[in-house]
Amino acid sequence: MAQWRQQPVLPLVPARLLDYDPREWRSWQEWSDARFAWLLDHPDRDIDGMDVVSAIFEEPEWWQ
Repeated sequence: MAQWRQQPVLPLVPARLLDYDPREWRSWQEWSDARFAWLLDHPDRDIDGMDVVSAIFEEPEWWQ
């Protein structure tokens, strides 16, 4: 008889961490820090292909 293996459920990235919305955050840095903290708490996940190391060097588009 075949056994069904339960796959681990990966936590979803909170929607507010996907795109910066200045109406939800006091600053871009606060949003960036929240993304970094979430990535530290979920080392097996990424946000749009960005891991915790990439988040350290992330800059806003308007900064470049």
